[in-house]
Amino acid sequence: MNRWFTASLVGLVVLVPLAAADVRAAPSHSVRATVDSAYVAVGEVIRYSIVLRTNGALEVDSSSPGKIDGFELVGQSSMPTESWVVHNGVMEQSSAFTVTYRLRAKKPGKFVLGPGKFIVRGKPVPTQTIPVEVFASGANPDTLEDLLGGPAPPPPKAEPVDPLAKLSEPPTAPNEREFFVRVKPDDPKPIVGSQVTLKVFVYSRRPPEVMLKRPPVATDFRIISLGGVDKVWHPITIGDQEWSYAALEAFAAFPLRAGKLPIGPSVVGVAFHDFFGKAAERDFESIGTEVEAVEPPLEGRPPGYVLGDVVGNLQVKADVAPRTVVDGHAVITLQLTGAGRLDPLRPILPTPTGVSWTTTNDETHTTYSALTMNGSRKLQVDARFDRSGDFELGDAVLHVWDPTKKAYASVSAALGKVHVGRAAESTTDNGAAALAPLPSPRGTIGRTGEGGTIADRAWTWGIVAGAPIMVVLSQLGLSLARKRRKAEDERAVDPGEQARAALAEARAGKDTLGASMRALDRALEATFGVRPRGLTRTELGAALAETSLDVAVRRELVDTFEALENARFAGVAPPDLGVIERLVEKVLAERPPS
Repeated sequence: MNRWFTASLVGLVVLVPLAAADVRAAPSHSVRATVDSAYVAVGEVIRYSIVLRTNGALEVDSSSPGKIDGFELVGQSSMPTESWVVHNGVMEQSSAFTVTYRLRAKKPGKFVLGPGKFIVRGKPVPTQTIPVEVFASGANPDTLEDLLGGPAPPPPKAEPVDPLAKLSEPPTAPNEREFFVRVKPDDPKPIVGSQVTLKVFVYSRRPPEVMLKRPPVATDFRIISLGGVDKVWHPITIGDQEWSYAALEAFAAFPLRAGKLPIGPSVVGVAFHDFFGKAAERDFESIGTEVEAVEPPLEGRPPGYVLGDVVGNLQVKADVAPRTVVDGHAVITLQLTGAGRLDPLRPILPTPTGVSWTTTNDETHTTYSALTMNGSRKLQVDARFDRSGDFELGDAVLHVWDPTKKAYASVSAALGKVHVGRAAESTTDNGAAALAPLPSPRGTIGRTGEGGTIADRAWTWGIVAGAPIMVVLSQLGLSLARKRRKAEDERAVDPGEQARAALAEARAGKDTLGASMRALDRALEATFGVRPRGLTRTELGAALAETSLDVAVRRELVDTFEALENARFAGVAPPDLGVIERLVEKVLAERPPS
């Protein structure tokens, strides 16, 4: 008897913890639904809550209120809670997740709310239903709202800071109930060649981390990135729902032709975090949109205007050097400034007799101010004079459509006078020096070995015919040898070693800016096959998104390349060399072992 009792007791001691372990491995769930009032007036707002409780870690995929017939949803909130209790020496976890929906009664009648539902590990867990009766306003004079003169006013709507972000209704697609992307042009009917500002907006019920992976695609536009706009999340009311929005990035788009021009979707990468820090990444694509580009009016159009020449506040200055020409050539320099694209403009130059024009240099620089593209352009033209004397060159003229004035503008710059002391050397037969007289023709053609000149020798013609062939063959051989040596050199030098060699040059102060860019460029190529040079900020971000680098490192790389470009072209201070060294080592650390 004692042996049997002892064995049974040992069995119970072993089995009870095992049973407890099984319970903890498969946490149980309980759900319920509540309302703060089951008897309400039309227009009154009630709080309808659904609660999920579990004896383990909380894993909720989604939730929904179920049927809310007779009511409209005016807002919702959620709150997770967890607690730990020591029971018989064992730490036990309990969690709860409460979602509260604010519902406004729309019409009198008897309704049933729910069943509400949680999705846990892919399986639905429903609550019970709750009956609610709605009576007409004024039918129950004992309610506080009737005593005060009617139902409480609806909560104020949150208007967006950016008017372009405004929406009257949220999207209805199932995959856009919590997050969606929208590309919005600021002008749906622009003039051909004028700037249309495209903004990529993101909307979310719970603001996540976002990254632009693909900008809007528009083949009938010249598109230039304006960079980040305002990545701060702002409140916005869409319909009767509370959302948040952010302006992720903006682009200057210049339509190249008239007509309805499509703008393709943009792709945004989103990193959602649940209440316990667990991350999940998804890509969201905006729907496409379009603008209808139109020509400026025919009325008042100046002769020589080219469709697409649209610049606001165009200014033109001209300079001629030298004014006293000694070799038949002078340089005309035109300085252009204005808002818009200056690179397609073609100044109309005067046509005085004896003067010809040849473009020798053309430089355009772009800046951005308040999402407007401004530019400056330096155009240099060689003026060639065919005769000496005084010349009145006339005016250089440009015809544009000015969107700020909504009118055509003809801007001219006087070139002034020049004195030509000596005309340019002629390249035609008219001004060429007389040719030396040709020798008299031969009377007969001698046979091989006959005659007294070298042209009558057979070996002479052999050399003449063979020499070009030998030159071509030798050049071909040298070219092939050079290519082979170059390929061998490239194979011999590892890109990772090139990155470290460039870092050494930067530390030694040898072209620090260029060496820093080469170091990052070669490190990314060695590790991931990505060549950042020539890529825009957006294209580089999309290329790095396919790598194994951490999100923070990817962002720092994009920002660092942009800072290096600004230091190179805008003269701002470059990033610290220590930042470059750290990023190069982080990139090379991801390189798989050879």
